Parts: sequence; C-alpha cells; structure tokens
Amino acid sequence: MTYGYNTAAINEDYAHGYHATKTHYASVSNSNGSHTSGNVGKGKTAKIEVRHSGSNISYSMSY
Repeated sequence: MTYGYNTAAINEDYAHGYHATKTHYASVSNSNGSHTSGNVGKGKTAKIEVRHSGSNISYSMSY
C-alpha cells in the first residue's frame, strides 16, 4: 500500500493498495469522514483520494 498527503493539485489524503492474489480495497479516514475505494480484483490497484481535513488521518487496506 502506498499512502500519504499530496499537495500537487489540491490538498488530498490518498491510499493506493495492491494485492496480487486477493480482492481488496483501500480506505482513508479524516475529519471529513471515512472513505473507501471500490472493491478491485487480484492484480489491480485500489485507489481512494479525498480532500485533506483534520490532523488525525488513518489509511488502510483490506482483503
């Protein structure tokens, strides 16, 4: 999983998750709420990017 804070175009929190053998999704939680990418199949990258808000940010990937 790759995650972080991007300031290139807009201030956003992002999580990109990859799994070679299982269906999976990525999530970001910030002051705007909890945000989850769609479920993607094995060998694909799940992506979630949301406007940055707050100072307590959580990133996760589930499979």
